Amino acid sequence: MNGTVDFYREWKEYETGFGNLDSEFWLGNNKLNVLTSTGNYKLFIHLEDFEGNSRYAEYSKFSVGDATTNFILNIDGYSGDAGDEIGNSNDMMFSTSDRDNDRDQNLNCAKDLRGGWWYYFCLRSNLNGRYSKGNNWDQASSLLRPRDCSDLPQGSCSGVYTIYPTNKKFDVYCDMDTAGFGWTVFQNRINGEVDFYRGWNDYKIGFGNLTSEFWLGNDFINVLTSSGDYKLYIHLEDFEGDCRYAEYSEFSTGDVTTKFTLNIAGYSGDADSRQPKENMVTKRVQINIQLPPLDLD
Repeated sequence: MNGTVDFYREWKEYETGFGNLDSEFWLGNNKLNVLTSTGNYKLFIHLEDFEGNSRYAEYSKFSVGDATTNFILNIDGYSGDAGDEIGNSNDMMFSTSDRDNDRDQNLNCAKDLRGGWWYYFCLRSNLNGRYSKGNNWDQASSLLRPRDCSDLPQGSCSGVYTIYPTNKKFDVYCDMDTAGFGWTVFQNRINGEVDFYRGWNDYKIGFGNLTSEFWLGNDFINVLTSSGDYKLYIHLEDFEGDCRYAEYSEFSTGDVTTKFTLNIAGYSGDADSRQPKENMVTKRVQINIQLPPLDLD
């Protein structure tokens, strides 16, 4: 409520609890386990920004396992207007800076985000992160950083955003319209103003303008697709406005030591139609990647 208590604590303190019950505190994972083991509990989260606006998330099912499970989270039945971000942490163990139980292979989420939480990857929810004033609902309660465009808040518009797939950050263009929400674009050709006949180093580091025609860069594509299981979407449009697409359920590229080897499988779409439009000439090509929705079953 005011930032007077530091929530960047180690495992033992989160286990036993800390702070002042009259002000800021964490009750303790042991106590949460004892409480939620005695009945069928629900969870209510109240969020308020620095202008007094508030939102909430409510879950009809909530429990915390004991220490032998690393205080695993069981949560379901979302309702509210804050977004179901914590639902992504269902079946996750608790993590702190000195006990890394998240699923991000590149980062210790608790250490990187200076908190303790049931992290899936680092970028979904972090209500015990550093207390700070932010520009959106996520930032107001923590320092959440989008791993890619699918991590941005629902309702975000297409445009250039900074993402943090690992401990590196870089800018990308996010497309929220062509094929649905949350696609990270690594190639866009719309008018021919950028020459794509380039040497190795240009394709390695990227070229063009993120608001127009560009190639993101093989180094960046490798970093992105090494951080999760990505799918690929290719949008094709001719000069008459007719469109086709190709989608692949598996997509990744190797690093520079592999000469950015392509790994791709699981085709669907209509771009390989046996009855193509006669004399079809491509005007626009856009290539996007995205993490599939989390399977919480």
